[in-house]
Amino acid sequence: MAKSGRAGGMKPEAWMFIDERNENLEGSIRMVIGCVVVNQSRWLAVADSARHVWQVGKQKRLAQIGKILGDCSGFAIVGYSNIPLTLIESGSRVATQDIRRMSRRDYAWSVGVVFTVTIALAYLKKTGTIPMQVSLFHDPTSLTLDHRGAFQDYLRERLPAIAGRSPGMEDVETSPTITLDRIEQVSKRQGNRDMDHLQIGTCLAHHLCSQSARIIGAPPMPRIFSKNLTEDMVGQLQDLPR
Repeated sequence: MAKSGRAGGMKPEAWMFIDERNENLEGSIRMVIGCVVVNQSRWLAVADSARHVWQVGKQKRLAQIGKILGDCSGFAIVGYSNIPLTLIESGSRVATQDIRRMSRRDYAWSVGVVFTVTIALAYLKKTGTIPMQVSLFHDPTSLTLDHRGAFQDYLRERLPAIAGRSPGMEDVETSPTITLDRIEQVSKRQGNRDMDHLQIGTCLAHHLCSQSARIIGAPPMPRIFSKNLTEDMVGQLQDLPR
């Protein structure tokens, strides 16, 4: 497990859990990226109680997510974008200078995660929760090997320094006081085995995404925020070679 940040001048640690949801709209897809950010040591203490989120009815689920986030000094970001089908055709393959082969859908996922995590890192800086060591966990993906490598390299090397430049965060210092320590895929639960702390986290992000219709466009709620990423996402996809 990751080291805790309690003694010896070590940085406090945050864990980010990522999941996504795609919703079919007329002529487009709404891609939703859910990012749950928790204090690592507090998460280990309360993760088992997070199972209550998917044990209650859908109408009570969002309130339960908020309660869990409060218990572990956490927050959540829902980044969403409405992407024209012509820009994200299933099975369409492209290449860039760094990535030899990838699908447009996988590219959209990685860009959506980068944008959403950027906002989360900027929020950590704005609230003064730094210096901070961050680990990121997400569901298994179909990224090619070089696509996964480029995605992880970008997160580790560039995001901590630019997080303060995300929209609405212009006043935040951009010094690299946040370190991305681990970026890992979390396997799905097998059979009837109990979920571990990381699987519970990605499952919580899954249920956050499933509540996106109640979050997007709604009045602000404690610890849960949404951000429309459509303009930036569409711009990135339009820049891909055809």
